[in-house]
Amino acid sequence: MTKTFRGILLIPVAIGAMGAAEPRRPTGRWVVDYDDAQCVASRNYGTDDKPLFLALKPSPTGSVMRVMLIRNGASSDAEQRPASIRFDDQPAIAVNALSYGDAKTKQLAASINLPMETFAANRRASTIEIKGSRFNERLAVGGLTGVVAAFDECLANLRQVWNVGAPYAGRIARPAQSRRPLRDLFRSSTYPQQAMREGNTGRVGLALLIDEAGKVRDCMIEETSGYATLDTMSCYTITTHARFEPAIGADGKPAKSASFHRINWR
Repeated sequence: MTKTFRGILLIPVAIGAMGAAEPRRPTGRWVVDYDDAQCVASRNYGTDDKPLFLALKPSPTGSVMRVMLIRNGASSDAEQRPASIRFDDQPAIAVNALSYGDAKTKQLAASINLPMETFAANRRASTIEIKGSRFNERLAVGGLTGVVAAFDECLANLRQVWNVGAPYAGRIARPAQSRRPLRDLFRSSTYPQQAMREGNTGRVGLALLIDEAGKVRDCMIEETSGYATLDTMSCYTITTHARFEPAIGADGKPAKSASFHRINWR
C-alpha cells in the first residue's frame, strides 16, 4: 500500500550570512510505500526524465535509517566512498557511502546508513546536504516530521506482521533456523577487497525478515559497522547464500518471523 502526504508545507530556507546556495526544491510530494516487508519514503527533486530522488528506509526495529540519493547514471561496481551529511547549519557528519550504478534501472545511487538517534535528532531540519560519492546536493526537506510519524505507524504494522519483538514472541513456537551455520558463509574470499585494502574492520547487526517458505524477504542493518562495504556485504552474503527453515507458529504452522544476527569482520 502506498500513501502520499497531501498537505506537507515546504519550509522556506533563507540564504545565510555566508551566502549559502539556495537548496534544491522538491518537484513532488513525500510518498511513503507500505510494502509487505519494508517501509520506504521517497521524494523527487528532478523531472520525470531526469529524476533525483531522496529516499529513506528505516530498519525494522528503528535503530538505523538508510538515506539514499538516486539519479540516472551509468552502470558501475559498488564502491565505498567518503561522504558527509549535514542537517541545516549543523556541523557536517563524516560518513562512508556506498556508490553504485544499476545496469537494469540505469540509475546511480549513493547509500548511507545513519544511526536513527542521529536522524531523529534532526527530524525538524529544513535542509539535508549530502556531499561526496558522486553527489553534491542540498535539498529542502520540509515535512520530515510527518514522514517520521508515518514510519512509526508503518514499522508498528511491520513488526506485527513479521512477529518482531517481545509483544509477539508468544506467536512463535520455534524460531527460524539456518540450515547451515551463517559463519560458514563468510570466508576470506567474502571480505570486500576495498575494505581489506583499507584495513576496515567492525561489527554489523542484521535484521532478517524470513517468510513461511524460509526465504529472506528483507535484510536491514540494525547496527552499522561504519563501513558501507562491510554493511552491504553482510546482507548480500546472507540473502544470496543462506537457506532457512521457517519459524513455526503457536498453531504448528510455518510463520513469518524476524531473525537477528551480528557479523564480525576482522
